[in-house]
Amino acid sequence: MKTLKYILYTLIVAMTFTACDEEWDNHYKQQNAEVNSNEVEIVNATVKQYMNSGSYVKMNTLFENAGVYESMNNQNLLYTVFVVKDEYMPDTDVNLKFIANAHITTASVSPSNMADGQRIVMWNDKYVTISKMIDSENESQISLNGSKVVKVIKVNNGYIYELDNIIPTPKSLLEVLQSLNDEYSVFKEMVLSKNKETFDKEASTPIGVDESGNTVYDSVIIVTNPYFLAKKIDLSSESGNYTMLIPSNELIEKALSEAKSKIKSWNVERHDSIFENWCFQSAFFREKYTPDYFVDDVNIDLTSAFGCQWRTSVNKVDTENPITMSNGIAYYITSLKIPQNVLIWRYKDYFKWYPNLTASDKDKYFNLTNLVFSKINTEVSAWTPGGGWPAIDNTAAWFVLEDANQLDATLDYTAFRMNLRPNGSYTVSEYLLPPGEYSFHFGVGQASKMKSKLDISINGELLRSLAVSEISSYSRDRFGGGGPEFYNMSDTKYDRDGGQIGIFTITGEQAVPVRLTFRAYDHDGSTTSYMHHWCIRPTINCY
Repeated sequence: MKTLKYILYTLIVAMTFTACDEEWDNHYKQQNAEVNSNEVEIVNATVKQYMNSGSYVKMNTLFENAGVYESMNNQNLLYTVFVVKDEYMPDTDVNLKFIANAHITTASVSPSNMADGQRIVMWNDKYVTISKMIDSENESQISLNGSKVVKVIKVNNGYIYELDNIIPTPKSLLEVLQSLNDEYSVFKEMVLSKNKETFDKEASTPIGVDESGNTVYDSVIIVTNPYFLAKKIDLSSESGNYTMLIPSNELIEKALSEAKSKIKSWNVERHDSIFENWCFQSAFFREKYTPDYFVDDVNIDLTSAFGCQWRTSVNKVDTENPITMSNGIAYYITSLKIPQNVLIWRYKDYFKWYPNLTASDKDKYFNLTNLVFSKINTEVSAWTPGGGWPAIDNTAAWFVLEDANQLDATLDYTAFRMNLRPNGSYTVSEYLLPPGEYSFHFGVGQASKMKSKLDISINGELLRSLAVSEISSYSRDRFGGGGPEFYNMSDTKYDRDGGQIGIFTITGEQAVPVRLTFRAYDHDGSTTSYMHHWCIRPTINCY
């Protein structure tokens, strides 16, 4: 039956197109054919001729006044036009050309060539998203940005689709951003302050010469945002499909205040700009995330275009009122917290400070059992990869057995920062670690000198036991983990975390000092503890 319909459809089209020399009343004939479960009315007429027939008076007038038909005549191409009956046309005369151009595209798009999720660009340079669903009667229902197709007309130079409403034309990401009111001014300024204005000489018109003989232009200024373009987000591009999260001034100020209060209580120093940047860098994604992404209990982490972690179980958005954009979707943020793994990049320090301490501080921070300090040894001279990064040497502290006949030797170390002055005086402060999940890294100097098994504990809890053969994998800090903040890792041997020992968790509600216990045992009587550095880095779960 469908084959017969297709043959009849072909014959009808062929017969219709051969009748072009007849009078209008004779050749304005129409037939119906089934295409992909949509009834298509076939008419031997152009878009303009059909629109002039009186079926869509207001839309026809809109196209005429907006110059649509004139453009069609000049281009002489195929078109797909979307129309509505008079009762669905807006009464306002504002932006009529924009509305007219929102309902036409240069292509002949049949219902069978429309796919669910497909995006087509209209003459107003906005993209329209096609939805194609199967209804309860197993018929294909097509809509464009929510406006449903109720009728399809095949004309000589394309297709005309009658809709149940005009196509909503959402603002682009940039337009949404620019239209935000004063309640969101901080976020708005954070992003738009990255814009750059460039004079477009080619597009500008010379209008005279100044007193110095220089040409004066009626200038055309191009506004770009290279900061975002570097992350493959073009704020003004209609071809993008982005997600933007919008925080209010109140939420940003609260998040910044809480962050600064926390790091102060932990004796951590951070630049305010790091937290301020996170507030907008975490808000842009190169994918369009539907509301279900923000309520998923399994995949709770999204990664922004700037590499920022957005944990949906902590930072919330209003999924009930998304903002449809022509190049994506936006949500208003309802709760905002700067992650703990942003407040703390890492804690890293060295054992080489031992000889600089007073006797009382040595006992306080380096509690030695069956170990005595031998010397400080530098295996690699201080060096830097350049670019303003500080020179770092590979210096380690040697601790040797006090009594080789004893089975165990222990270093019970309390982690501290050292501020050593040129005259030899110093100040120290203990590292405080707030509750959360962390990764512990460690490095020794001459690993070949370590001839014993080694237990490593943090705050009294055993983290890992290392066999003698494993210790050589923890040589200094030239590999393992990450690097210093903002370092691009072009030289991957510079100031790394070191080999990872394991993951541990600080419980409770308060930040606590860090006590590292290194127990050497099953030694050969000549072992040397050649301690280089330690490093603690927050994990992604330290949010």
